[in-house]
This record gives sequence, C-alpha cells and structure tokens, in this order.
Amino acid sequence: MNGIRTLLLGLLATIAALPQLQCQRADCRLTDAGCNPLTALLVWQPRPRFLYVAASNSILQFAFDASGALSLAGSLSLNATPSAMAASKGGGLVAAVAGQTLHLIALDPLRGAMSLGYSFDLGSTSFALRFSPDDRFLYVAESVSNTLDVFRVEGGAAQRIAQVATDLGPYGVLLDSSGRDLYLSQYDAASVRHFRVDASSGLLTQVLPDWTLGSDTSLLLLSPDESYLYALNSTFISVGLLARDAQTGNLTDQGAFTYTHSDVSDMKISADGAWIYFLDRGDNLLYRCARNSQNGTIGAQQDSTAVPTNPQALVLLSERGMLYTASGTASLVESRALYTGDGSIGPAIQQLAAPSATALELVVY
Repeated sequence: MNGIRTLLLGLLATIAALPQLQCQRADCRLTDAGCNPLTALLVWQPRPRFLYVAASNSILQFAFDASGALSLAGSLSLNATPSAMAASKGGGLVAAVAGQTLHLIALDPLRGAMSLGYSFDLGSTSFALRFSPDDRFLYVAESVSNTLDVFRVEGGAAQRIAQVATDLGPYGVLLDSSGRDLYLSQYDAASVRHFRVDASSGLLTQVLPDWTLGSDTSLLLLSPDESYLYALNSTFISVGLLARDAQTGNLTDQGAFTYTHSDVSDMKISADGAWIYFLDRGDNLLYRCARNSQNGTIGAQQDSTAVPTNPQALVLLSERGMLYTASGTASLVESRALYTGDGSIGPAIQQLAAPSATALELVVY
C-alpha cells in the first residue's frame, strides 16, 4: 500500500513539474502558487477559457491566462462582419450571423480553434440569437422579416423547424436558465414578448400580453436570481423593469429607470446582483449604478470612466475582478480591473486590436 501511495505521489509531482500543462481548473497551471495538483486533477470547476470577438469580416479568438489577461489565439474569416453571435453552453459551438447568413462554427475542445461548418441563408439580418441551455435548439430573431426562427442543432448542423411571426423589429433574445421561458424584445413595436418553450420539441407558444415599455426596445437582461427582467429603451433613454414570477415566468411592469447618458449599447449585472454596468457609445463611457436586489430597482450612478470610441459590447467577470469591452470605431478590445469589494471600475489593463469590433462571447469549459 505504501508503495502505491509513493508511486501516486511521485506521479503527481512529475505532472506538477511540467511547466506548460494546464490543469482541469482552467484558471491556473499546476505550477501556479497555491494550486494543489491533487485537487486540480480531481475537482473540476468551469472557468472562462476563451473570448470570441465579432470583428471586421471575421471572428477573433482570444485566450485567457491565469490573471485574466488576453492573447490572440486565432481568427476565422467570414463573408461579412457578424451582427450577432452566441456561444453554446457546452462550449463546442459558436453561432454567428454575418450579412444574411447563419454560420455554425465548431470549436476545438482543447484549444478553442474555430472551423467553419454549417451555413444557412436566412434571407434577413439578425441582431440576436441564443442557444437553449441544453444546446439542442437555436433561436434567431430576423429583424427584417419579423420572425423568430427555431433551429434544431445536432452534430454541428442546424435544421430550421419553425418560423414564428413577431411584432415589428425583433431584436433581443433571452432565455431563462431552465430554457422554459423565452423573452423577445421588439424594437420597432417598443415591446417585450414572452414565449413558453416546449422542452422536447423546442417549439414556442406565445404568452399574452406583450409588454409595451417605451420606444426602441432592444437589449434584454435577467437578474442573477431571475426575478427581474430589464429592457433597454434606446430613444426614451430608460431601462424598463419587469418583475418575473419564478413559477410561471410571467412578467409584471414595475416602471422604468431613466439614465443620464445618450446611447447605451450594452448592460450587465454583477454576479452578486449589487451593481449594474452600462456601456454608452454616445458618450464613450462605462458607468456603474447601484442595484437593489430585493426589488430590482436601479439607483444613482456611482462612478464612470472613459472607454475607446464607439463601445459596442461588454463582458463582466465579477469572480475574476475583470471587465472587457469591445469598441467598433477604435477597433479595440480593452480589459479593465473591477474592485471586488465594492464593484467600482478600475483602470484599463490591456488593449488589443480587433478591427470594427461589435460583439463579445465567452466560452466556458
């Protein structure tokens, strides 16, 4: 028994001595200080591995290191600049709409390298698409044809199984974590529509009524506990607040928060629900507001910082104390520190080239 124990310990020591070996905890190497080789091998904790950026006629792949810094790891050329992008929950696929074409892009499970696979002519542009939580279905909002497409995903390919008529300008697609409820923003109709999702077929049933919230309803966001839904209204410069019933998924209008800046392009909530971050492409600002986790209301602005010109997308990694933005005109991806104690916005740490960057997607293993 002692001999087997000695052999195992020796094997672990040998593994730990390999400088380039990545442990199953994707945020560290076995040689990092504080990384227990035995724990690393036996306890798997999913961590962000790659960041994919929609750029000029391409998608760029950036890899994270242990500190959260990025390095360019690869790229894939497309027929046009992607207007929408989504990563599957399992990390094996990225879906993107470039021009009027839907692409499914396979990701290498170890290195995240991209290979272009299935393509489908939508006949319309799209600004939002989302995988179901089990990655079996893909939902694509077609903004010109005013439809919401349902695709069955299997073996790296997709089959369109339904087209659901929507109101004018379907724009944002959001599913709850169970995949039971889908919410759709309708930009020109200035409303949010709720659908119930059939678990086996992925097909949709509309839940009445639609919720009219202002003008130009675009982005949708769920709170971490999924008790509140936020809908961005661009022209009215406000965020509509809807309470969400956990049992039914049904919504109730709770009013709106008016923000003070000109053109919000993205918004994210911290993992603890205490803060909401807004990215403003009109004023080229990133700013933070307090959020009441009990009633969902948004408080006054706490702080702000300038970001590169024409910011388009925001990714928040509260657990790592990092935040990432993509800026179109500046053609940059910027990483920035967050202070975990109070959620305040820290200094810029890194800027990397990303021509005409428009969207960000994380892949977590």
